[in-house]
Amino acid sequence: MPSAAGLRPVEANTALWLTASLAVAGAIYLRTQTLINHDVAWLLSAAEWLLDGRRMSVDFFEVNPPGAVLIYLPAAWLGRLLHVSSDLPLEVVIFALVAVTIWFVTSRLITLCALPHSGAVIAAVLAILLLVAPAHEFAQREHIGLLLLLPWLAIFATSDVRTHRTTRMIVGIGMALAVVAKPHFILVPAILQAMALMRTRKLASLFSLENICAGITLAIYLALVVLAYPDFLNTILPRASEVYLPARISLASQFLLPSTTLWLLVALMTVYLRPATGSFKFAAEVFLVASATGFLIYLLQGKGSEYHNMPALICGLFALSLNLMDAWRTPKSCLVLALVSGLAILAVAQSYALHNQHRNSRTRELAKIVSRLDAAPRLLAVGADISIGFPLTRMTNGVWVQRQPFFWLALGSRWLAMANPDSARMVEVKQRYDRLEREILHEDISRSCPTIILAQDSAAATSWLAWARQDPQFVKLMDDYRFVSTVEDVSVFQRIGACP
Repeated sequence: MPSAAGLRPVEANTALWLTASLAVAGAIYLRTQTLINHDVAWLLSAAEWLLDGRRMSVDFFEVNPPGAVLIYLPAAWLGRLLHVSSDLPLEVVIFALVAVTIWFVTSRLITLCALPHSGAVIAAVLAILLLVAPAHEFAQREHIGLLLLLPWLAIFATSDVRTHRTTRMIVGIGMALAVVAKPHFILVPAILQAMALMRTRKLASLFSLENICAGITLAIYLALVVLAYPDFLNTILPRASEVYLPARISLASQFLLPSTTLWLLVALMTVYLRPATGSFKFAAEVFLVASATGFLIYLLQGKGSEYHNMPALICGLFALSLNLMDAWRTPKSCLVLALVSGLAILAVAQSYALHNQHRNSRTRELAKIVSRLDAAPRLLAVGADISIGFPLTRMTNGVWVQRQPFFWLALGSRWLAMANPDSARMVEVKQRYDRLEREILHEDISRSCPTIILAQDSAAATSWLAWARQDPQFVKLMDDYRFVSTVEDVSVFQRIGACP
């Protein structure tokens, strides 16, 4: 805090806003050094296909509900309007959304506190958490959903402050769009409203203007899904329910992951610093409950993907920051501040140095090879790793000719069969989806004639190239392709001769 550092008011304001500015500058630099996330690249491409007239769940398969693609439509539309790749408009939109979120949340929370510089402190913390902390997961659905949800959380935490009707309507629509981006997010307002109802015993709080607007928006979205995307409900959802959603790691394995340990430490420190009274006491509790709900969502998904825990970590760190602002005069707060700062730095460093480095280096090397082979490749991947084809397709000015980004049907059924080795039903499910996956692969190659095929062929894990070669039809189709080279676990094949 500024006064603890012995800074004069002008110096304190300068230091705090410089911190926020450095966070923005650092985030911009990291965006120039980091490839677009593979999930984001796929969903952004899918949004562009919708603008081209391609049909979701027919011409391409996305395992998530249609909202996962629709949320990226504004960036895809801006890219078309400006005649640039949609990657840049997407990041500009996210930075703008962060700016609006920081302004709104800060302006709400400073009404609770008379401490000098509290607004600048909140803005600096949010700039770091929302721009730098997401690291390689920048613009993921979890990131976008959190940005859309934070204003609703701020209103909920400052319910005694009068709010303009139009603002409340916009915040309610934003909360609904967060649920559109990530359906699991509905649990956050649901649990907070349930707790408020238990405390006040008044049903009127459930029917606030922002909640009514959110309900109307979600009703419109559900009607859109039913009327415009029946193939998702009739084809994709049943398959996902059978082999994708049930494929999950054990609860014990999830608790051994680094992000789980980090969240538990943050939650414990937040509770430890919880003041008996304080300006931000209730607001910190709201964000801590949101964080705990986010952690529950992470456990419920059960995929072991640490970015699923990103909203819980960011809300937890923000709740901890609010408690630190209330308790900064106590000696224990200095220890906690030093510890959490070190943890935050380690978390971001791990994300870039380990996770991101591996995939970025492989993708960049593949991009060099593919660009040398074909200036406008038609790409297809044989594998269960979405990062093989994306963002590679966007980097090479390529066309993705496969209907899905990876073998999620075969991967999910294989996972379930391995987890239930004595189940005859799981064996039948695996065989059925193996056949379906091979049929889809055969049709995509035959119809679309990819000029480049990328095949996952690992000696240490599942070789999906070997899996595909169990199908004689695939072996025959590969007669038209020559092996070029291998980058880590991905083999590159180029088509021989022209397409029919």
